[in-house]
Amino acid sequence: MKKNVRKAGIILFWLLTWQILAILCDNQILVAGPIEVLESLRGQIFTIAFWQSISGSFVKIAVGFGGAFLLALLTAVIAFRWKLFEDFLAPLLQVMKSVPVASLVVLLLIWTGSEMLAFWVVFLLVFPLIYFGTLEGLKNTDIKMKQLADVYGMSLYNRLIYLYRPVVFPFLISSCKSALGMSWKAGIAAEVIGVPELSIGEKIYMSKIYLDTANLFAWTLVIILISYLFEHAVLFLLKKVAYKAYEPGENKNLQKETETLALRDVQIGYEKDNVLVTVSGQLKAGERYGVMGASGIGKTSFFHTLLSIIRPVGGEVLGEGRISVVFQEDRLFEKEDAVTNVWMMCKKNHTRKEVEKALAILIGEEHIHKPAGMLSGGMKRRVCVCRAMMAESNVILMDEPFTGMDEEVKNKTISFIKEHLDARIFLFSTHHEEDLERLEATKCEIIGINEKTLVF
Repeated sequence: MKKNVRKAGIILFWLLTWQILAILCDNQILVAGPIEVLESLRGQIFTIAFWQSISGSFVKIAVGFGGAFLLALLTAVIAFRWKLFEDFLAPLLQVMKSVPVASLVVLLLIWTGSEMLAFWVVFLLVFPLIYFGTLEGLKNTDIKMKQLADVYGMSLYNRLIYLYRPVVFPFLISSCKSALGMSWKAGIAAEVIGVPELSIGEKIYMSKIYLDTANLFAWTLVIILISYLFEHAVLFLLKKVAYKAYEPGENKNLQKETETLALRDVQIGYEKDNVLVTVSGQLKAGERYGVMGASGIGKTSFFHTLLSIIRPVGGEVLGEGRISVVFQEDRLFEKEDAVTNVWMMCKKNHTRKEVEKALAILIGEEHIHKPAGMLSGGMKRRVCVCRAMMAESNVILMDEPFTGMDEEVKNKTISFIKEHLDARIFLFSTHHEEDLERLEATKCEIIGINEKTLVF
C-alpha cells in the first residue's frame, strides 16, 4: 500500500509540475498542459476515426513484431544446428543491426510504399535482436545435460521443455524487452514519415501541420499506454511459457534388447600413441561388474566411450541396447523437482506414482517435490541412481554412484539397485572393494601406469 501511495504521489508531482510549466509558459503551441491534453483526448475517444487509427497502427506493428519473433526463433535454431548457416547469415544480420533507422525508413518507403512501412520497419528491427538472443541462449546450453539427454534418448518435446527452455528464455525475454520498446518507437516514426491513412502516425503528422500541441501530446499518451500494455502482455505470455510446469512427453526411441555387449580391443585415449586403457571381453545380461583403479587412469573415459560421448581410438563396441547412466557428476535439471527429473526419462514404463514411491524410499517423501537445486549432494546422487534404475534400459552404467553417502544411506541405495536391476547388464566404478561385495559384482581392475588393459 505504501509503495502504491508513493508511486501515485510521484505521478501527481510531475503532473502538477507539467501544469505549472504550461501556466508559466502561457503558450499552448509550445507547451500544452495536462488539462488541455485530456480535453483533446476526450474530444476524440468516442469517434470511429480514433479507434481506426489505433487499430491500423497496432495491427501492423504487432504483426511485424510477431512475424519477426517467430522467424527469428526458427532461424536461430537452424543456425545453432548448422554452423555454416550461421556464418552465411552473419554479414546480412550485421548490416540489419547497423543501418540507421532513418535510412531504413526512407529505403523501405521507396521499396514498399507507406501502407506497410511500419510492418517492415518493425520486422527488420526486431528480427536481429530476437535471433541473436535466442542463438546465444542455445549456445549456453550445458553440454553435459545435452549428453544426458542423448544417452537417455530424451524426446524432442522433453528436450525443448527441460533442456533448452530454462536456458534460452532468460536471453529471449531480455531481447524482447529491448525489441518491444524499439518496435513502437520505430513503427510510429515510420508512420510519421510515410503518413499512411488511418494510423497514429498520420494523426501525429497532422498535429505538426496544424501546430496542435495538445493533440500531439494526447496521441503520445495513447502510444505510451498501448506500448506499455503490449509489452506487458507479450512478456506475460513468454513468462507463462518459460515457467509453466509441463508434463513430459512419451519417449518412443527404444532400442532392441541386448544379451551381451562385446568389446573388441577398444582403445580409449587421445591418439594412437596416447592410449589410456584397452578394453576387451563381453558384458553379459544379468551380470554385475565393478571397475576399480586409480583416479585418472581411464574409468570415466571408458564409460563415456560406451555412451558414445567420445570415440575410441581403436577397436569396436558391438551390441544394441539402451543405456541408462549415473555420471560422475550430478546432471539434474536444477529447477525441476526430483520426481520430474526421474519421470521425464521413464514415463514409458512407469507411472508418476511409482516414481514418487521409489524416490520416497531413497530420499524421503518430504523431499521428492523439492527442486533438485535445493537437495543435498547425497540426495542428488540418489535421484540420479533412481533415474538410471527406473529408465527403460538394457545396460546400466554408474560412475562412482555412492559419492557423498554415509553407510546407512549407501546400504539403502544398494538394496534399491539390487531390487530394480532385473536381468540387465550392470557396470559401475568405485574405489571401495566392499561396494563390489555388497553388489555381488565381478571385480575388473585397471592397474598400473604401464599395464592399462581391462578384460571382462
